[in-house]
Amino acid sequence: TQVIPNFSLKQNYPNPFNRSTRIPFTTPANGVVNLAICDTSGRRVRTLVDAFVGAGAHEVTWDGSEGVGREMASGVYLVRLTASAGSLTRRIVLVR
Repeated sequence: TQVIPNFSLKQNYPNPFNRSTRIPFTTPANGVVNLAICDTSGRRVRTLVDAFVGAGAHEVTWDGSEGVGREMASGVYLVRLTASAGSLTRRIVLVR
């Protein structure tokens, strides 16, 4: 029998982080996935994944920047994972 993975967004590590952090997630089926970093007001500051991915475990790294090379300030941010299976959110802490 084939094991179907659960839809999950695991806690980033390290957390809190300074230079970079790894964000693991799992999708139960092939499909389009969006993984975004948002500030606490919900404003998207960086998109890390916006692509078709295969089912299974994945991991992305965030360097604490907003994508144009500018470093984000210390604080609490939200990681939001959205796929056909639903949406999940976790809090992460950046310390400069």
